[in-house]
Amino acid sequence: MKQLSTLYALVIWALVTLVEMIAGPPRIIRHTGLRYGVKNGAVSTQGFLLEVSIDDGTTYLEVSQNTDIPDVSQEASDLDATNLQSTAKEYIAGLQDSQAVTLTGQRVVASVGQNALRDNAGAPGVFMFRNTYSDGSILSYSATIKKFGVTGGVDAVMMFTVSIRPSGAQVWSGVGAPTT
Repeated sequence: MKQLSTLYALVIWALVTLVEMIAGPPRIIRHTGLRYGVKNGAVSTQGFLLEVSIDDGTTYLEVSQNTDIPDVSQEASDLDATNLQSTAKEYIAGLQDSQAVTLTGQRVVASVGQNALRDNAGAPGVFMFRNTYSDGSILSYSATIKKFGVTGGVDAVMMFTVSIRPSGAQVWSGVGAPTT
């Protein structure tokens, strides 16, 4: 019987060694603590944090229970740089701009961040936002809060939607921030 358990342990060790040779050693996902063996470096979106500041970035309030990560990416406009010596149309990059973005999540009446968005919807001024991604990177940007709404239906969770319009430059920082 002892020889059988030793053989079993040897087979398990060989299989684990083979898997680690193919997929690499198991790694720990920082925010979930779960093991995975994928070599491509994909990162889970779980652990994303959205915050808003209504006091120019001094303090941030968590906008709890979002269900989507807002795409606040900027795109440069195309400036026509074609001249009489051009043999085809030529363009250069203009100023970057973001489009209006909708934030969505489950409505929590006690959420200080959700209530700050509701109370400042349509208010003049620009508010600071901070997206903290599960890889440790942080995107800071300013935006106007255009509207706040609540939706729901039969046999459904109450949801909030907020429309914001990012404005100005965006700043990446943190552990997973892009390098230039």
